[in-house]
Order: sequence, then C-alpha cells, then structure tokens
Amino acid sequence: MALIPGKVWRGINVDKFLVFVDLDNQKAIDEICNAMMVKDFELYGRVIVEQHKDNLSKDHIYFYSVDVFSRKGSDATKFVDMIDSNEIPAIEVNGLGEHGLAYCSPSPHKDGERYEIAGTLQPQTCGKAVESLLFAIYKKIRVGWCGG
Repeated sequence: MALIPGKVWRGINVDKFLVFVDLDNQKAIDEICNAMMVKDFELYGRVIVEQHKDNLSKDHIYFYSVDVFSRKGSDATKFVDMIDSNEIPAIEVNGLGEHGLAYCSPSPHKDGERYEIAGTLQPQTCGKAVESLLFAIYKKIRVGWCGG
C-alpha cells in the first residue's frame, strides 16, 4: 500500500498538504527530535510515526502543513558509508505528489516486517517553521537540498 503526499482534497484537512518525511537512520530520528525539542516517544503524539519492528532506527513521519514543503531527495547513494555509520542523518522529504510515493502501513517493508503506526492517528498541522528546522539540519552538516 502507498500514499501520495501533497494537497488534501477533502475532509477536515482540505486544502492543507500531507507531508511525508523518511528518516532512514537513528541519526535522522535524533536530529528531528532535537530540532523539535522532543524525545522520540513524544514525537508519537505530534505526528504520525510509522516503523517496522525489524529496524526501529528507521521511521516514517507524516503531518499536515498549510504550506508546500520542498522536496529533499535521498542521500543514500552519495553518502552510504556516513549514513550507515550514523555520522550524518538520512532524511528524505516529499511534500507534493510529483515528489514520489510513500509506502505505508500495513505494507511489508523490504526487510520483512510490516509498517505499523506508533502513536497518534491525528497529526498536528505544521508550517514553514518545521521546514526551516529540516533545512537547518542539512545546513549544519553541509549536505545540499535537491530543489523542489
């Protein structure tokens, strides 16, 4: 199963944007939590967090935004060794449909276990402040954004 991030067309969040952030290592989870000034379990009450039990050092997070978020592609091929050793965070951001799909629960992850939601099903609405936090993480480690 997959979903398409981007503009919400109906329901209580109509005209907002569903943002998908893929955190592919523990460093990414730690950086997001530090930037949002929360402990990882507190993040569960603010955004939708998906995990697969065979690797809890990877999360998907989803939230709504009143603004379009810029795309940030994966750095996995450029910085594989630094990502694998948790030297730099592996973060991918998709804020519009053309940015790509998000494989979601209850789909199986490629490593075997199914994605599961941990925490809230009602994420907060965030804005440009969260996008600025994401940019600050990458500026800190000097990894460039892919323009969106």
